[in-house]
Amino acid sequence: PAVVKIRAIVARDAANRALEIVVDSGDYYRSSIVYLDGVNAATVTETTLKNVPGGDYEVSVALVEAGGRRTVDKRELTVASPLAN
Repeated sequence: PAVVKIRAIVARDAANRALEIVVDSGDYYRSSIVYLDGVNAATVTETTLKNVPGGDYEVSVALVEAGGRRTVDKRELTVASPLAN
């Protein structure tokens, strides 16, 4: 298993309400919501996921604004499994 760190950089804006972070491989799914305080929110948000098993993942981070508008960024991630001896 691996430790995966996801870092989102978001400009401060009064409309920003939350970040929805999803890691999905089909066999493994983990999600997290980080609430933002508009213009008072930190520009860098980091989330750490522990014990992520080996596999290919889609990682998505959605910025949710006050009116419900969502801006989504997606990336592919591969977690290597240990080699058998």
